[in-house]
Amino acid sequence: MIHVDDVVHRDGGSRGTFRPEPWGKLRPVKNAQPPGAARAIGRASALLRSGRVVVTVVAAICAGAALAAALPQEPDSAEIRRFAQGSPLLGRISSALGLHRVVTSGWFLALVAVALASLVAVQIDQWRRVRRRWGEQFSPLRLGGTQYRKELPLAGCRRVPASPRLLVSGRLGMLGSPLFHLGLLIAVGAGLARLLLFSEAVVRLYEGEELLPSPAAYEAHRGGPLSRPFALSRSLRVSSIEVVNYESGQLERLTAQLLPAGEQAPVELAINTPLDLGAERLYLTMSHGVAALLERRTAAGLDRTVAFLEPRGQDERGRLGLEDGRELHLEAKGRRGPDRLVVRVLDQGVLAGVAELAPGDEVATRPGETLRLVGLPQWAEFRGSRDATRPIFFAGLLLGVVGVALLFGFVRVDSAVYVEGDHVVVALRAQRFAPLFAERFEQLCKEWDDQGALSSPGPGPGPGGAPAKVTPP
Repeated sequence: MIHVDDVVHRDGGSRGTFRPEPWGKLRPVKNAQPPGAARAIGRASALLRSGRVVVTVVAAICAGAALAAALPQEPDSAEIRRFAQGSPLLGRISSALGLHRVVTSGWFLALVAVALASLVAVQIDQWRRVRRRWGEQFSPLRLGGTQYRKELPLAGCRRVPASPRLLVSGRLGMLGSPLFHLGLLIAVGAGLARLLLFSEAVVRLYEGEELLPSPAAYEAHRGGPLSRPFALSRSLRVSSIEVVNYESGQLERLTAQLLPAGEQAPVELAINTPLDLGAERLYLTMSHGVAALLERRTAAGLDRTVAFLEPRGQDERGRLGLEDGRELHLEAKGRRGPDRLVVRVLDQGVLAGVAELAPGDEVATRPGETLRLVGLPQWAEFRGSRDATRPIFFAGLLLGVVGVALLFGFVRVDSAVYVEGDHVVVALRAQRFAPLFAERFEQLCKEWDDQGALSSPGPGPGPGGAPAKVTPP
């Protein structure tokens, strides 16, 4: 079987002899059906590229991302606890459905994997098309999709082309969509790798405290299925924490001065201004308050503990549970910063005693037991993150931007001028934005039309692929 790519003519005096025009070409078509595996792969690829699948997957990923943004996520246990206290029913539902760990859940990872597979299928199809069409010349006998076509009488032409004059411009525009989707594929692949490999941890540190380079130094960890626990590569000490509030009591600015091991001068860490320490990155969250450094002396010995108080209006409040069931309600007070601590001792919910302590003061909480306030430094919450895929992700975004620039900056335009019977045919086909090339088509016609006039562009090919004739003015 012979497949004729372009329109060909049959010689009247020969039997079954095809004589293609100089720009035509013949190619054999295989009759054999693709094997079963190839057909299955083709069906799967078509399914992954279908609009329904793409829209459904993207909508589901957006819904999951919206849930992750709306609800507090692990390992931020303090925010999760506050959320549950503020909305008990919604907190129980979110916890039961695992909505506090959306981005590390199996269903979200599966959605990202399907999106990645869909992009791979799209990429294979796009690059095959580019490879097939890159060196393809516009044939005047293949006028499907031609937006502009005009027939000029030979007698009215300034000159007549001795052979078909074919011109292709803007080929780089063909790379726009494939490069954009390649960048998107790289970004989504980096995102999936991050969900599998990333690791995060949170810790509350007070002024003067040292953070050791060990996973045990953190209060909570979160990571992908293939990640290892987070830890900094070297220790650091919190030199100071500065909190600036508005008159209403709302936080205006929060900064921390950190001194990494081996450094001579501290570095400043602020909200939305992370600190890079090798492959790890340290963030400062908005959680902060006053840390009550306490020493409790009993018959069993000396027990040092830290109670992290949180802002409640103009005061800093917190609780500390004891092993015998008693509870200490703590409240820091002071006009220019906390300088006193009010301690209320509750035994089975009943107030057993009240004391007001300044740093260094000690009070007896029961016979044979004392409580001493060591200090009231500021504390802040820090979040550490390790993500080796960040450079790959940004490289994908950059490639996507290049693709968009090529997509809108270059458009493939095929033009042809050739003789057909007693007419010179001028045709132009633009891959995109066809109305923008009407002026170019007009100039092309004026190069050949001795009258220099131009009517509206004619239609493309008529039924059956036959050229539709347009009567020139």
